[in-house]
Amino acid sequence: MIKDPLNLFGIHCNLLLPVDIEKRNFSMCIVFYIAFSYMESASFVFFKGRPMATGFGDIVQLGYVVKDMDAAIEHWVRVLGVGPFFVTRNVPFAEVHYRGEPCDAQICAALASHRGIQIEIIQQTGGGVSAYSDFISEKGGGLHHVCALSDDLAADLASWQERDVSVLMGGSTAAGIPFAYLDTDPGNHGRVLELVQPSPGLLQFFKKIESAAENWDGATARIALD
Repeated sequence: MIKDPLNLFGIHCNLLLPVDIEKRNFSMCIVFYIAFSYMESASFVFFKGRPMATGFGDIVQLGYVVKDMDAAIEHWVRVLGVGPFFVTRNVPFAEVHYRGEPCDAQICAALASHRGIQIEIIQQTGGGVSAYSDFISEKGGGLHHVCALSDDLAADLASWQERDVSVLMGGSTAAGIPFAYLDTDPGNHGRVLELVQPSPGLLQFFKKIESAAENWDGATARIALD
């Protein structure tokens, strides 16, 4: 068994990602990175004595948690050539819990798209302990989670719970969109699975992000949402 496929494949990613990278190589790197990562995550579920996890939809987003969102945006735009980023300085939540306790984390976030894969950047700006703050404390920042969409979040969470995988952090946004980060990665290696049950409005927003990426001028880094 590969003991740490993330670190192993990270070497290959570094070799494939020079500053003047061609976009097709970047896309292939993402695909193989996710594949190796989730092979290991699936084995985590299997070795807990339950059947290997088989059920979640297409991965639509890579979620990075960082200390400085604006610096991260600049890197993605100027070095990797990904943009523009839709930015909100205060993500409104209706309710959030972390490890079963109420969570008052305040975050800003940015979202862009690259060939159908969303790049999300999150910075916690206030509040108490959360999945974000613990990740920053332990890892200093980086890839934290991947996101897949769910048609029925409650049913999906019940299915994961049957395999002894619980919710690490979850809740709903002020717009009523439920989400959950699953406890699929105790080592905080960037393999947390987030499930989101999107509203029609959110799906429309995703199309707007995709359209903006396809028609990007290569210079505009940010589009403010608030």
